[in-house]
Amino acid sequence: MAKHPFEDFVNKQVADSEDLGQLVSREVEITDWQEFLETLYRKIEQFLEPFTSQRKITIAYQAMSIREEFLGTYQVRSMEIQIGASDVHLEPIGTYLIGVKGRVDMIGSHATVRLVLVDKRSDRPKVSVTIRPLNAERVAQPPPEKPLEWTWKIATSTSPIRYESLNAESFYAALMEAVGG
Repeated sequence: MAKHPFEDFVNKQVADSEDLGQLVSREVEITDWQEFLETLYRKIEQFLEPFTSQRKITIAYQAMSIREEFLGTYQVRSMEIQIGASDVHLEPIGTYLIGVKGRVDMIGSHATVRLVLVDKRSDRPKVSVTIRPLNAERVAQPPPEKPLEWTWKIATSTSPIRYESLNAESFYAALMEAVGG
């Protein structure tokens, strides 16, 4: 009996998954991403501390699931910021994204502001593309000249997109943009 095209498809998916498993340790990637998120949340808590200590702003966390192609489904925390009658939701999008190590959307009633995890030296998106034949062997990429230092930045919403340093003032401005303040 001849093989069915679906069987070929399944076998290829399994082989690709095993190849990827050698490149990516799922648990390590998820743990690293969760730690980057916690670093962001601690930074935001510090920015808002003068207001949370006076109970003018409240912060709460919710568990949520993310599904990513190479990592599967996993749990993270999202952050809720309550300022009077205004709600802002910080929703992690993922870590396997083009051009960034990770992204969190700050969603308010008037706008969505993107917080991105990028190399400290980055001031704008940089993406390179390599085209190779389908059956060509993978060539190891040389390591960057300097090791990457991941940091959270704010991606501007206007073109061309720029990355702004995340500090108290830039965060306050982004928060006001999200709620229309």
